[in-house]
Amino acid sequence: MTGFERVFWPTASKINSHSFEVFPIFILNPELDFKTTDYTVRASWGAEFVN
Repeated sequence: MTGFERVFWPTASKINSHSFEVFPIFILNPELDFKTTDYTVRASWGAEFVN
């Protein structure tokens, strides 16, 4: 599974665009019929400002 991202472009703001991203990472073990043994979920936020 890949991550997903949502980008916003607000109007009348000092921020040109900002985005939220979630990226899950799953570790599968082949010795356990590829069952999930570990997982991590990473989240981030970024912004670009009007110059």
